[in-house]
Amino acid sequence: MSNHSIVLKSVEGIDTERLAKAVCSLADDSITVTLTGQNDREVKGSVVNGDGKRYDVVLTPERAFCDCPDSTFRRAACKHAVALALTILQIPAVEVEERKPDLRLKRMRTSDELAHDRARRLPALPCEVSL
Repeated sequence: MSNHSIVLKSVEGIDTERLAKAVCSLADDSITVTLTGQNDREVKGSVVNGDGKRYDVVLTPERAFCDCPDSTFRRAACKHAVALALTILQIPAVEVEERKPDLRLKRMRTSDELAHDRARRLPALPCEVSL
């Protein structure tokens, strides 16, 4: 699942008041959003408000989690979760192309070819060696 899919699912049905607060806070730079981790099941970040208070946010396909009083009390997505989601959505989604390994047999190099290649990679000696 892509980060964009996770984010969209986690804030699905967000109320307009929380959305408006998040958009305004991002627009006037009164909050700072930092992405702190991501995998195929969740996106983690932190949001720092204008007073320097930091809130940790986790977005999963099931819901958004934040340690702010609003989210804890209402058990719903808060402006911090929406701000993280909007920040993630601004980053272009990267589609990873799955490549299948090439299992065809290739030509094997002989031991002479390997020795020749190794000899070419050896550094030149700084002085002449006499035997």
